[in-house]
Amino acid sequence: MAELGGRDAATVSLERALSLLADSVRRHALAVVRDRETVTLRELSWAVTSRATGTVRLTDGRSALDRYRIRLHHVHLPKLAAAGLVTYDTDRRTVELAAEPSAVTHLLADVSDGTG
Repeated sequence: MAELGGRDAATVSLERALSLLADSVRRHALAVVRDRETVTLRELSWAVTSRATGTVRLTDGRSALDRYRIRLHHVHLPKLAAAGLVTYDTDRRTVELAAEPSAVTHLLADVSDGTG
């Protein structure tokens, strides 16, 4: 099993948290995982795509869903895992909350621009 994550979320510095959560996709993903605690990459992709765009329709031969799934897998989830906020099992393609839900809520509230 290949897992990413495991650091204590309390060790995430304010500067690192702001950098991580400056991207709306990571904010959306973290909010979804916080609310569900465990989610598949497919479920997370649907939820993030819906929150970010309101659609999963095809554009330029690729759906918004595909684009977000690829970006989550290769970019956003590894960053959140390295910070100890989530654990991403790349074999099973499941994401679990690694930090206390209340700590994540506070992080999201501290950097929220109203989008989540």
